[in-house]
Amino acid sequence: MSRYRIIVVDDELPNLESLERILKSDGAEVHTFQDPQGALAQIRKGPVDVLMTDLRMGSMNGLELLAAVKILDPGVEVILITAYGTVELAVEAMKKGAYDFITKPLQRIQVLKSVHQALERRRLVNENLGLKEELKARVGADVRDLVGKTQIMRDVIEIAQQAARSRANVLIEGESGTGKGVLAEYLHRLSDSQGVLVKINCTAIPENLLEAELFGYEAGAFTGAQKRKKGRVELAHGGTLFLDEIGI
Repeated sequence: MSRYRIIVVDDELPNLESLERILKSDGAEVHTFQDPQGALAQIRKGPVDVLMTDLRMGSMNGLELLAAVKILDPGVEVILITAYGTVELAVEAMKKGAYDFITKPLQRIQVLKSVHQALERRRLVNENLGLKEELKARVGADVRDLVGKTQIMRDVIEIAQQAARSRANVLIEGESGTGKGVLAEYLHRLSDSQGVLVKINCTAIPENLLEAELFGYEAGAFTGAQKRKKGRVELAHGGTLFLDEIGI
């Protein structure tokens, strides 16, 4: 694991020192604070990759610190630590933007696994943002390539280039934020399609309206259907239909 910057916040000094030793032995640049305000000041000074914070502290609890950090730098991955873990608390933390939620007593393997996974997510998100900016800069041009620094990304690009030249259906899998939509747009641009790219967020359409959105309807098909409406599938004819957020 390459060197990374991490902030650790805990009002109990022994816990703080223990985490500092674990993370420094992993090659991290570690900044420790017993006061959450010190952590916020450090984030204002420059970029940080990960923040680990205890949940229960005197002046500001971990959830409050999480919210403040996400305002200052939404890209910082936050890991919450507590001795009082519950499912409800973990769900609340995730909803507010925490990457992980780990419980005491902490073990070295547990801590480093969580940190490394948070770093990988940050790397993927940053790479995705970079690709989006590159695509944005190329809008209106003949987009024929994507840039990826890793071997995995180069493999994805090669497969996409092969798929775009075929008439095959394409399934794109990946975690949220890894660029599935960007890749779909790339496939459309790379193909010889003369039509448009039609995107459908399947989770945003109520189940009882999905059929009508996909396939349209004729005037008088049901109460309130005063005129014919084309479905998304028909609108995408000759182009590309992108079904996003498909659940199995």
